[in-house]
Amino acid sequence: VGVVMGLADWELKSITAYRELEQFVYNDFSGNPTTSVFTNDPLDLTHDQFSQEVQLVGSNADSSFTYAAGLFYFTEEGHEVALDQLPLFGVLLPRDVTAENEARAVYAELGWTPGGTSDWSFIVGGRYSEDEREADNAIDPRADESYSNFSPSVTVKYSVNDDVNLYGKISSGYKSGGFNLRATFFTQSFDEETLISYELGWKTELMERRVRFNGALFYMDYDDLQLNVLVPNQPNPTLTQTQNAGAAEISGLETDLTVALSQNLTASVSYGYLNTDVVEVEGDDADLWDLANSPKHSMTANLGWKIAELEAGLLQFDADYSWRDDSSTASRATTGSEIKAHGMANVRLSLAGQDWFGKGDFTVAAWVRNMTDEEYLTDTFGSFSGIHANQIGAYGLPRTYGIDLNYRF
Repeated sequence: VGVVMGLADWELKSITAYRELEQFVYNDFSGNPTTSVFTNDPLDLTHDQFSQEVQLVGSNADSSFTYAAGLFYFTEEGHEVALDQLPLFGVLLPRDVTAENEARAVYAELGWTPGGTSDWSFIVGGRYSEDEREADNAIDPRADESYSNFSPSVTVKYSVNDDVNLYGKISSGYKSGGFNLRATFFTQSFDEETLISYELGWKTELMERRVRFNGALFYMDYDDLQLNVLVPNQPNPTLTQTQNAGAAEISGLETDLTVALSQNLTASVSYGYLNTDVVEVEGDDADLWDLANSPKHSMTANLGWKIAELEAGLLQFDADYSWRDDSSTASRATTGSEIKAHGMANVRLSLAGQDWFGKGDFTVAAWVRNMTDEEYLTDTFGSFSGIHANQIGAYGLPRTYGIDLNYRF
């Protein structure tokens, strides 16, 4: 829920959100129809969360100074009841865990453009965060930890002309510590993870704004990297421990190009390059580690065609294609954790209009997703390779098609 009010030079915004989830799952990772090897039965989860943010943005009379400031609050509670069963080993591992998290933050940003018209702009900002983590597994004593962090940022912008803008940014960030609810030593917490990020980028609009070309080069330096380590010498392939055991570096490039081929036809492509390097792992060879779910190359392509303006509304055709390189779901090299490179194509035909029945906005759309019926994995469990299989994985959706009906009033 969002509420906005303000005057010419300032705006006050309130954003309130609530989410509730119930999940009841049966998982069988046996990979065959006859012998039960590993199951989650049951695996029941309830979760609810609430957040509230208040934000003030504005500027002075000549817009030489701009500002943004806000307060943020977040709370959540989750409860999981599960039974991990390994019949081949005669092992039953019950789990009854509750987690409660609370986060508070205050942030501010001040921008300065000399005289309100200079080609140069300077922005400084910062965010102070406090996090509280509590966890209970109905066996060990209830555990709780608190974390805090201040993350500053500095941005410099330069307008080459009306069509070309450059910027550089240095920022810091942090990821709160907490507890691994599946760890052998449940009450052993892990600390926060921090990073410093450097970014150089450009934003352009060329050829009378028919071409838009944006991009950024970035480098990130992680410290106290949180790594999930499979607990050795035990049969449960999902039992992990989280440790602040590493340092890592990420560098890369992101670009996107949009071209108005005609008044009614628009094409766009984007490309991302990602180079990840775990440079230090406490007690292990860093060369055996990588950042999970980090494909080196990825790209997307889109085509939008406004076919006709009809009495009922706009008839439009959209096609898109996305592709991602090989990646791994495990931080440490493990047989069976690989996800092969794959691509997917989708199409959509829509009719959008207003006041079909007196008021409101209407959209009717027919679509096909994964047109070529590509077979691909979304997740893998390579840790099962020492038990009975080289890889246990979850496949993505096959070719699907449907119709959407939307009405807004």
